[in-house]
Amino acid sequence: MPLPTPLPAIGLSPLERTVIDLSLKDPPWSLYRQSGITVWLFGRRYDAQPLANPKLEALRRYAILHGRMPTSRDEADERQRLCDAGYGPAEAAEIDRLVRRTPFPKSRPTGAFMQYRTALLAPIGAALTLFLLLCSGTARAQTEPPIDAPVEVPQEGAPGGPPDGPSGGNHFAIGIGGAYMPAHHGSDKYRFQPLPAVDIKWNRFFVNFQDGIGAHLIDSESISVGAGVVMADNYRAKDVARGMGKLPFGAGARGFVKYRLAGFEAVLGGTKIFAGSTKGFVADASISYPIMVSQKFMLNPSIGTTWADEKHLNRYFGVSGRQSLASGLPRYRLKSGIMDAKAEMAAQYRLTDSIGIGLAGGVTTLFGDAKDSPIVKKKTRPYGIFFISYGF
Repeated sequence: MPLPTPLPAIGLSPLERTVIDLSLKDPPWSLYRQSGITVWLFGRRYDAQPLANPKLEALRRYAILHGRMPTSRDEADERQRLCDAGYGPAEAAEIDRLVRRTPFPKSRPTGAFMQYRTALLAPIGAALTLFLLLCSGTARAQTEPPIDAPVEVPQEGAPGGPPDGPSGGNHFAIGIGGAYMPAHHGSDKYRFQPLPAVDIKWNRFFVNFQDGIGAHLIDSESISVGAGVVMADNYRAKDVARGMGKLPFGAGARGFVKYRLAGFEAVLGGTKIFAGSTKGFVADASISYPIMVSQKFMLNPSIGTTWADEKHLNRYFGVSGRQSLASGLPRYRLKSGIMDAKAEMAAQYRLTDSIGIGLAGGVTTLFGDAKDSPIVKKKTRPYGIFFISYGF
């Protein structure tokens, strides 16, 4: 008489319980092969090493991902994978009970990320701050804001510039401000533009109004060479004649050289606009002379000029045939050349060791073909900027 076939055991085996215990100590990325950048950041590689037994591998995967699944659909998919591997409802319930009982370990990244995490925070914070600046509106559509503004307030005993070298050492200053300036280059209308105040520097990384987000390639007492991403000029459709349309926000790659001698700072930069705006090229040159009036008060007079190529000038100041028909303005084309010049006086006062306020006033005048553009109503216009910032 044949012996009856034994019923399968209900519940998990000791081996399966061991797989769950070990799986709960593994991070989610142990299920996937890691890229080179992940290894650089976290200093370790977790390549996928599935168990030879498909049923145990499904159990391991479920134990690792349970509780970390972003949606109920993901959880349902993993539960179905577990059932397909041969686990019944009673066993699945026991698996859930064991997984919930054991807290998930907190992984601590190591390697290059831990070594450079502080330096990485600066450009990340800078990117977020510039994003807010882009959302709030243009601060450069008519003229450059104060050179290197807001700047860190120099300490006593540092004539002609900030302490700890030309860049004032590492610092993180954020705040709020506003600008009262023409609606676009050459406009006869003014607008108030709220904007954040930003001045961040951490080792070679920086973010500020003039140079954008970037890094210094060279940063010594007398010379600085760097590159960054900056905003490009724009204007709204309502700021120009009806039918001209708007000039959208843009972004450009800017390289610059700053040279300091006898208290003066000369800056030569160039920006290639690669997104939005005019897609042209703009070069700028300026010279300033920071003056320490007292331990808390600094003045920074400056003069500067801007050169632009034909593409930039025509897309900003030109009037195409289509725009002429829509707006009634005469067609107008420009050649590359000097676009404008400006003179400015910026002042900063330190209320406390952490809080500073600043004001800047200046005047910009257009030159060459730009001043004769049909969209230009006033070739010379003043502007003003203020801010209050908190430094860390």
